[in-house]
Amino acid sequence: MAVPGFIGDAYQRWPQGLAFYYSAASVRAFQALAAEPGPGVRDALHRTQQSDGSWSNPENLVKEDDPLIATPFAIRALL
Repeated sequence: MAVPGFIGDAYQRWPQGLAFYYSAASVRAFQALAAEPGPGVRDALHRTQQSDGSWSNPENLVKEDDPLIATPFAIRALL
C-alpha cells in the first residue's frame, strides 16, 4: 500500500508510514460522500493482515509498526 501525494527525498518513508491511517481516512471520506471506495483498500488490507489477525507496518514513523495502532485503523477501514 502507498499513500499518494508525497514526493521528494524527505518524504520517501511517509507513504508507507501512513498506510493504515490513510486507509481508514479514505474509506471514511468515501462513506461521507455516499460513494463506493472500490475494492483497492479492502484488498490491500486483506493481503497485509498478519496470521494472528492483526496488522502492522514495517515503518515506525507514526507508530503503525505497533499492531495496537495499525489494527484499529485497518478494522475501521473494513467496516
